[in-house]
Amino acid sequence: MFKKFLTVFIALVLSVTLCACTINIPVQPSTQSSSALIDTITSIIADYSYYDVSDEELAKMVVAAYSQAVGDDYAYYYTAEEFKELNESNVGNTQGIGISVIENTEYNCIEIMSVEPDSPALKAGLQRGDLVVAVGVGDNSEKVSELGFDMALKKLQGVAGTLCEFTVVRGENFGDPIPFSIMREAFVSSSVLFAKSKADSSVGIVKILQFNLTTPTQFCDAMESLIADGCTKFVYDLRDNPGGDLASVSAVLSRFYNEGDILIRTSSSIDPEKAQKTVSYCEAVNYGGDYSTCSVKKEDIAKYRNYPAAILINGYSASAAELFTAGMKDYGLATVVGETSYGKGCMQSIIDLSYYGLKGAMKLTTSFYFPPISDNYHGVGIVPDEGCEVVLSEEAAKLNPYSLLEENQAQDNQLARALEILKNK
Repeated sequence: MFKKFLTVFIALVLSVTLCACTINIPVQPSTQSSSALIDTITSIIADYSYYDVSDEELAKMVVAAYSQAVGDDYAYYYTAEEFKELNESNVGNTQGIGISVIENTEYNCIEIMSVEPDSPALKAGLQRGDLVVAVGVGDNSEKVSELGFDMALKKLQGVAGTLCEFTVVRGENFGDPIPFSIMREAFVSSSVLFAKSKADSSVGIVKILQFNLTTPTQFCDAMESLIADGCTKFVYDLRDNPGGDLASVSAVLSRFYNEGDILIRTSSSIDPEKAQKTVSYCEAVNYGGDYSTCSVKKEDIAKYRNYPAAILINGYSASAAELFTAGMKDYGLATVVGETSYGKGCMQSIIDLSYYGLKGAMKLTTSFYFPPISDNYHGVGIVPDEGCEVVLSEEAAKLNPYSLLEENQAQDNQLARALEILKNK
């Protein structure tokens, strides 16, 4: 349905899923004043312009201009409220209707990537692939194409107990517009789901929805439950996983890597002469605060390494999900099945502007990252192993992705190929 889109992933309408391998970095206040030119232009506009603009709107425009100038599709200014929601989302707390979306630039609308289990959106009948073409209903309806993605997204946001109203079109030929009016709710989102294979009781299926700060704990709980239930082989389903936090995916990978194995390599600049290259290794690490869930004990390292495994990916698997896949592939720990992944090999950092005495935060691309052994896959994606490229059947593609984990396993031809591979391991 779409050929190109920016990878802006928003979870659970609408707190923000960190769609990159993201780190929060403290930045010391600069001792230098802002550019004299920018200061002068700002003063002139404030003193003489007929039109008025808020500081927040101006900040967004400045970041957007920077993004366009350098080609950083992921640069973004978060207001103080948005930054708070971002942090709450990363620890699993959210308010909304329970969907993940992307910007569809082919049709200038918002495309629904997935619908959370037991969410208000699922109960209301929203489906993966629905296109949000308007926000609001009736006389208050505004086209997404006219509002722009960011503004439309902001209008979809709201607190629990308020209505989220919008219009979607559905199907290959875009049928009649369908209006929705859904009450937002507050809930802790799941980042990991799991089930036993109905075709082979020795196989456990672990679906990782995203890599936030709840993921390492939920992943280990899922693994231990399935192992206790007799599972000795595993399918890790990363289809539709948009990525997430670097500490989170590193903690999960540490359960497979040997101590001292390379976790990730990074390069900090497009200019080879300026680039700082770093290498991170698998080792025990102890975090405090919200990141304590990403701590790794020495006994955790390589805990699940010896279980035969397959990984499922598709064109929506991005960023941290790709790092997980590429790393497991590099070390020969899993067979990769499905469709070529999205291809996002750059890392964003979230800079808290309070260090500058300002409100909000700024996101920008600060490095490109590389799997332990293989090359960077930005703009290319990860290709499934030979003989394992499987396009999801039309029948399965019409189903909510979460239903393929439980009641509709038999219709999942990509899962069937993974199970076939695991029979011989």
